[in-house]
Amino acid sequence: MGEEYPTLTVVQADRRLDELRTNPTYPYHIRADANTVENQHARQLALACDRLRGSLKRLGRAQHFDRLAARIIHGSAPKLPTMMQEDAGFWRWLAVEHGPDLVEYRYGGLTQAGKSRFGIRSPRWNCLLMRLWFRGDISFNPDESDGYRRSELGDVDFWESGVFRHRYGSARNLVRSLIDYSYDDPSEPTRDRWQRAGAKDRDHGIRMVYKNLTRLHATVAFEVLSQEQCADIIRRLSLGLPLNAS
Repeated sequence: MGEEYPTLTVVQADRRLDELRTNPTYPYHIRADANTVENQHARQLALACDRLRGSLKRLGRAQHFDRLAARIIHGSAPKLPTMMQEDAGFWRWLAVEHGPDLVEYRYGGLTQAGKSRFGIRSPRWNCLLMRLWFRGDISFNPDESDGYRRSELGDVDFWESGVFRHRYGSARNLVRSLIDYSYDDPSEPTRDRWQRAGAKDRDHGIRMVYKNLTRLHATVAFEVLSQEQCADIIRRLSLGLPLNAS
């Protein structure tokens, strides 16, 4: 039997958030005390929310928030048990009880965030704190001096449309290679190579690569390929080259 950790069902989270939003001080000063959380992994993530709270001016909003917050959230609990990673109820609990002000801030202010951003409605990947942890996890490379540098690359569309919505988004080497190829200019961390080249829209640029990767994943197990092999596939798909050519 696995370790116990806090969760909220959809109904519980929905009611709890509605209750919190009736408080005149919402979303401030109403969050739970992180130090009282018994599960060590959950406590570390709750404390990470406190650290984020103290850095909001530096983090900014929208994609700027995501870029910098991912390393803080993941870095607080990099060895989160698989059961907790995959449990949407755990992420609902974290968002509603320890991060309501962070979610609201990220999406525009007082009660502006849709409930899916708390993990209350589908799709499950809309839950902000869950996405931040996985963004840090899938891009983290412990062998580099700055293991989280890739988590700061890419815009909202890249992570939502290019990673989280696809099965290949769990293939760590593929995602790292896709980031490296798409965002190869560190001076422009949120503009991909197709945008910089003047692509008229994303459907004629990076999204074509997403579509091709999705089709190819039906026959190629990206999960077992090296980063070099994944990089070669992405380059060839981008240039329209056959995969078996030199």
